[in-house]
Amino acid sequence: HTISLPMGGAAVVESQSAMDTFGKVSNHPNPFNPATTISYQLLHPGEVSLVIYNALGQQVRALVQSRQNFGTYQVTWDGKDALGHSVSTGVYFYRLISNSTVQTHRMLLLK
Repeated sequence: HTISLPMGGAAVVESQSAMDTFGKVSNHPNPFNPATTISYQLLHPGEVSLVIYNALGQQVRALVQSRQNFGTYQVTWDGKDALGHSVSTGVYFYRLISNSTVQTHRMLLLK
């Protein structure tokens, strides 16, 4: 899977209804090594997808692919791809999708 990602900027809200679907979305620490915790708040229940992409827009790892109720969630990414290999230093993006609403945020892995 490959996606088109924003260049620069810390975050891009890709849907006008993002504030109706998500509360605060962030990751910390950022920059990070070796892991970062992605926190998000769902204002409505729904199918949730949280996927990590590299700077080329290639999928690195899917962290969440499930139905979730409203509430606050935290997911830790350990800097590894879907096969369990450590990824290299660089810019990565996490894309959060729920109820047809998409948010993409930038993060930096430093080794």
